[in-house]
Amino acid sequence: MAVDIKSQEFANAWRIVSETLLSYLQNGEIQPTVLMNKLSEQQTEVKSVASHLETVPNKTNNVVDVRYAACPVRQADGTYNFKNLKEERQQESTYKITRYEDGSCEFELCDLQGEARQIFKDNQSDRMPSYVGISTGEITADNKIVNIKPGKGIIDGRSVKITEPLSVEFK
Repeated sequence: MAVDIKSQEFANAWRIVSETLLSYLQNGEIQPTVLMNKLSEQQTEVKSVASHLETVPNKTNNVVDVRYAACPVRQADGTYNFKNLKEERQQESTYKITRYEDGSCEFELCDLQGEARQIFKDNQSDRMPSYVGISTGEITADNKIVNIKPGKGIIDGRSVKITEPLSVEFK
């Protein structure tokens, strides 16, 4: 049984176990039978959480596909969509979009090189408006593009509607 130690459920179970143990140690109430009963209760709770985790689908296992887009398209309501998604990365590809079975998406800025980097730099306000991404630093010919937080979106037919901007740093 594999449990993701970064999950909220694991963190809650670990907090309960460690707080209980710490409380007993600090209060001098180290009685093996009481401690073992408490640990047994906590173990039951951890097993319950673990069995719940097994039934929750792991998003990394539910990737439908990865697509690429050049530039987001502004909609009449002020939101942005990625349209004309490509199966393979093209010279003009700016964004990598990972689509999941549940209809959600994550997107990040590609590692732009050469002419694609210069085009992005010259048209950054069109290629990455604030609704689509938030950047720190300035893109230059030789600095790194570091995706800090992926953007989020939802599948909308053959397009992706952006719901949360990405965060990227140029350094």
